[in-house]
Amino acid sequence: MLLNLFFITVKISKRQFTNEEIKKAYHMEKIESHLQSVKAKQFDHQQIKFL
Repeated sequence: MLLNLFFITVKISKRQFTNEEIKKAYHMEKIESHLQSVKAKQFDHQQIKFL
């Protein structure tokens, strides 16, 4: 499975992306990162309430 993932990654990395696709991916990454930080803060808040 890991090897399969590697080959898919190599295939994707050889593809030429348009500027719009790169901007969209960057935007999605920022949103995902923000969601992860919000989840982490919520988890910390729940831990404090539990204590």
